[in-house]
Amino acid sequence: MISKKMVVLIMLAAGSAASGASDGYSSASYGYEDDGKTLVATVAAGQTATLADGDDAASVLNGGAIAKFVKRGDGTLKVSADLSSFTGDLHVEDGVYSSSPNVNDAPNTTAGATGTDYKIVVSEGATFDFDTAVSGHTLSREWHFAGRGHVHATLGELGALHTTESGTAMSAVKGKVVLDGATMMRYTRGNNFSFIDCPMDMQNHDLTLKSDARSMGPIIQCNNSGESFMGNAGNVFVEGCANISGYLSWLYCNPIGNKTLTVEENSTLILNSMSQTENLATAYHNVVLKKGANIKLQGGNDKVFYGSVTFEDPKRNIISSTSPDERYRINLRGRILGSGFSARGKVAVELRDVPTVTAFANATTNGMEISNGAFVDLRSTGTALLNVTETGGDISVSNGTLCAGYTFYSFEKLGAVSFAGNCTWAVYAYFNYDSPDRVVSGGSNRTATKFSNLHFTDNPTVAFSTNVVTGTLHGLGSVSNTVDVAGARSGSYENGTSTKCDNFKVQSSWTFALDDVLSGGCLASSGRIDFDSGAVIRLSGCRRLGGASRSFLVAYAEGEINGLDSVSFEVDDPKLWRLVPGVDGKTLYAVYTPKGTVLIVR
Repeated sequence: MISKKMVVLIMLAAGSAASGASDGYSSASYGYEDDGKTLVATVAAGQTATLADGDDAASVLNGGAIAKFVKRGDGTLKVSADLSSFTGDLHVEDGVYSSSPNVNDAPNTTAGATGTDYKIVVSEGATFDFDTAVSGHTLSREWHFAGRGHVHATLGELGALHTTESGTAMSAVKGKVVLDGATMMRYTRGNNFSFIDCPMDMQNHDLTLKSDARSMGPIIQCNNSGESFMGNAGNVFVEGCANISGYLSWLYCNPIGNKTLTVEENSTLILNSMSQTENLATAYHNVVLKKGANIKLQGGNDKVFYGSVTFEDPKRNIISSTSPDERYRINLRGRILGSGFSARGKVAVELRDVPTVTAFANATTNGMEISNGAFVDLRSTGTALLNVTETGGDISVSNGTLCAGYTFYSFEKLGAVSFAGNCTWAVYAYFNYDSPDRVVSGGSNRTATKFSNLHFTDNPTVAFSTNVVTGTLHGLGSVSNTVDVAGARSGSYENGTSTKCDNFKVQSSWTFALDDVLSGGCLASSGRIDFDSGAVIRLSGCRRLGGASRSFLVAYAEGEINGLDSVSFEVDDPKLWRLVPGVDGKTLYAVYTPKGTVLIVR
């Protein structure tokens, strides 16, 4: 039995010094503090000692007389003993405390009784390590962390909380987490650890979540709704990968944007299933995505960010889904800044202002890209989206949906909007305006979406749920007025259903390339096509084809094409090519006229 004087227990593993080989396993020294209730285990630097069932120290800890167990020294103490009867606090002051339980169904096999009355305290420079693949490795205590952990000879900083698990198990921290200083938690390989039903009091300290793998990483799952609103949030940094699940309410800060969640270079933030209650699925931090950083959505409930989101990738940061079948949604209610983002796959990105000074303003340089079935939903409860004063980047839609509601109607202050593939521009909600600026002249009383610069790439099919007015148009494509609005947004429509595109109007110029015409492209509309007086229709890339004269259809409207008698036609080579309206009032042709061609206009 351990006496109250300093004693040394020699523990030898197979292949240790007893067999003439050295594997780093050595002795741990155990002793009492002066109070007689604190047991100290010291392991020298570079050494690993074990604490197993049957050891004297395990019996002492489970005996009920010890109030505190302290790990000191820069070495590692690997604990496999069942310490479920130990009801004191555990303090890891130096080195590594490595937890390897051998009892699958005991929730507190390494550190004593359940409840926040018992603490595990990990100090600056020390590490609590989960080193096991045992299922159900759960410690329900009040956890205190500080620092970036013990510095390993090859791995570097291990983090105040660390896992080197392999297999399919998951270690879980339950009870309560308190940060006593800036803290780093690190996941190395194989599996992950979770905070489950675990309120987080960051005490305004920074938290770094570091993973050596980009596809997994620590799961931060705080599901205690009442105590999660601690009001003491700090900045959060993601290095590698982190999976934030359960409630987002631990990312509460006041005022909004007072703290920042930063996804570092080439790192991934996974947002998992959230609460159905909006305030529990809401983060108030500003969000910064560095170069190569991205967000992946996982789980069915909405994720809400009230702070600003800054995209710092030189091109665009990516927002995507982990599911090829189910659409997940993220709601960005603050300012969108930086380079811009790319929404890809089964993901829905909703940009909605809030009725405060943080109202949405798009100040991006590269705008947004929507592709592979994604859609972006622009919503406004006021006028913030109507008069965007900061010129933003382009919006690119490729086989995706751009959706808007309430009072949004104009892209005039933004960059170019381009469509490729099968796309949808869907507006839901009724429009009750009679301003001529918002209605296509001569058409029915339907609101028009206003674009400054609209691009069609590779002859797309675009379903518009409103009339369209664009300053300039580039390219060829089909304009459809058949829009499945409910299907496009995958949700309800607050103020009614959308209209459709009866009129498609070009105010200044339309430019298209001969190669697109020769490949079968055409500007086709299921309604009308209108051109303002003085507009220019320009055919570029003209060249000799050889052979006789021939004509190519470049525009067709099921209704009619208006304004062709008051526009200017321009072609690169007027000796070879001409633009000629059809006699039916519904068509426009590009006509190849080599030398010797007699053109008869009826």
